[in-house]
Amino acid sequence: KDPSSFNEYPLLDYPDKPQPPLPDLVSDEYDRQRRNEKNRLKQLRRKPRFHYTRLPYLTILFSTIQVIVFIVELVKMSQLTGSAFQSKPYFNPMLGPSTYVLINMGARYVPCMHQIEGITDDPSIAFPCANSTNVDTNVCSLNELCGLGGFPLVDDKYVPDQWYRIFIPIFLHAGFLHIIFNLLLQVTMGSTIERNIGYIKYFIVYMLSGIGGFLLGANYSPDGIASTGCSGALFGIMATNLIMFAYAGRKNSNIYGTKHYALFICIMVMEIIISLVLGLLPGLDNFSHIGGFAIGILTSVLLLPDPFFVYIDGIITYNATDNTWQQVINNWNPFHHFDDKIPVRFYIWCVTRVAALALIIVYFTTLSKNFFNGKLNNPDDNNCKWCKYINCIPVHGWCDIGEVTVLTSGPSATSPPLGEASATDIPSTPTNTLPSSIENGGERKRRQYKSDFLSTFQKEPVSPPQISSLESFIQNQSVGLGLYIIIAFFTFSFLKKK
Repeated sequence: KDPSSFNEYPLLDYPDKPQPPLPDLVSDEYDRQRRNEKNRLKQLRRKPRFHYTRLPYLTILFSTIQVIVFIVELVKMSQLTGSAFQSKPYFNPMLGPSTYVLINMGARYVPCMHQIEGITDDPSIAFPCANSTNVDTNVCSLNELCGLGGFPLVDDKYVPDQWYRIFIPIFLHAGFLHIIFNLLLQVTMGSTIERNIGYIKYFIVYMLSGIGGFLLGANYSPDGIASTGCSGALFGIMATNLIMFAYAGRKNSNIYGTKHYALFICIMVMEIIISLVLGLLPGLDNFSHIGGFAIGILTSVLLLPDPFFVYIDGIITYNATDNTWQQVINNWNPFHHFDDKIPVRFYIWCVTRVAALALIIVYFTTLSKNFFNGKLNNPDDNNCKWCKYINCIPVHGWCDIGEVTVLTSGPSATSPPLGEASATDIPSTPTNTLPSSIENGGERKRRQYKSDFLSTFQKEPVSPPQISSLESFIQNQSVGLGLYIIIAFFTFSFLKKK
């Protein structure tokens, strides 16, 4: 045999090992990334000096309106009670007006918005007044408490129709701490989001999220809870912030300019989960948070440009030569850069957008019909009694905060126990005008309030329940704690990312 033909190893069919991409392909993808990043920066530089990408006009406008409205709240509180800040019968830890003033100016308060069996059908029920500073003075009608022009009296029944209280509260705040913390987040994260998506889309996300949050709360929060603030809108902005970051992917520039993509996604999700858990504390309207966040997700899917996975190789493309007007048109055109997208994924995402639009319509239609024409007109017919636990923890009576009942009290020689009320000799017919001098206190909570003299209305004015000073102190100090933590947490996190 030929020694050269000898082979001690058998001939086997070894499988091919996966090979790394060719240098030319890697270089081509890297060049595309660099080229598109340069085009993106050129687009930014081509925009005029006063373009919304340089100055967030809508954020400035919203913030200015909210500050002006808050000043008006303080002025009205001062005119009605002699003090701009609630100090009687207890101090407002938010450093602001009473809840009665907020209701009178447009806070989301269900008895002012639609009929409630046993509450709005009896005009003789006495409510607190906007200028009350003492819990002994439930001498105003519901019409006087609600204000804003009032509502009609038909067949000796009130017909509340102030539906606009689902968006007016976005611009109302319960105190200095409330508005300062909200504005901190609004002018940091909100302005950045507006610069990236434009003021029209920002307006849609902000307003729909705020209205969606208050509408959900109006359906499922207890009727005696008054709610104010732009937290629902801000949770919608947080949702947009999360979606924008997720859409950028690893190969494109994101709003934070970071390469730690997965880490930042996890941090954002954990921040939102922690905030929603803190929303279970008393003094916070978790329904507004959840509703605002849900609408923020849906409107972001509907309005934002296509995500990275729709594009070939996950690289979002830009044209450096587009002028400002072309960029505006392209921002609303989903078929822009269609040649750079994967057709199947693009059409699937179009279906996703349509589904998001349908869910938004169903959300607002269902909740509006349920609130204004549905079973909630009769509290006993509420078909979601467990929903209140989304907004509270069932301890220390937190889930009973804001429940509205009507008591008919008679004279009694004994003092009532805590939580009940004793009758007085004051006539049962309420006055038709606001009293010129009444002592009563606003409320101890930013959004929610529980005080037996407010959430339990009387047919005859009665003495308020007596609360021990220690209990009152503990309750007042706990008000809004979750709010401070949530807003401070988000603001610090956002500034740190910047």
